[in-house]
Amino acid sequence: DMVITDQRMPEMLGTQFLEKLLEESQDQARIILSGYTDANDLITCINKGLIEQIITKPWEPDKLLKVIQESLIRLHERRTLRKLIPQSILTRLYPEGIKNVQAGYGTEIQCALLFFDVRGFTTMAESMAPTDTFKFITSLLNHIAPIVQQYGGFIDKYMGDGFLAVFDDAASYSQN
Repeated sequence: DMVITDQRMPEMLGTQFLEKLLEESQDQARIILSGYTDANDLITCINKGLIEQIITKPWEPDKLLKVIQESLIRLHERRTLRKLIPQSILTRLYPEGIKNVQAGYGTEIQCALLFFDVRGFTTMAESMAPTDTFKFITSLLNHIAPIVQQYGGFIDKYMGDGFLAVFDDAASYSQN
């Protein structure tokens, strides 16, 4: 979850290490430790999105711990958001990134919607025990939600025995 590297290492620079790391995975918080003399390398790190934070030497243990904790919180928030909304939709909604979005910001994108409702659910539920009804709905959603995600969608609203799913339909629009 957390990568902390020094800029000056025996085999390679921290910037080189982070570039290689990002080729494999972008799903971690990254911090670089450096002296003031590495300003150009650090600017490169920031411009390429290699790091979340720079800590200059000599660092204070309390400050380092605070930066680590804050970075892990942001990582958790990003992961949670990615579970809720596919990255392709986030990128279309917030092309400049979600970090600097102001309250009231809005944009319009074309997407596909799926309204799902279990036919005859009320009649069926009336003949079932409450725990069985709950188990049925939970089982159904546990089965369907991964399929929605597999096709680039996310469930936006749960409505009793149904839901509203939103799909990123950008690929089909580019073909038309």
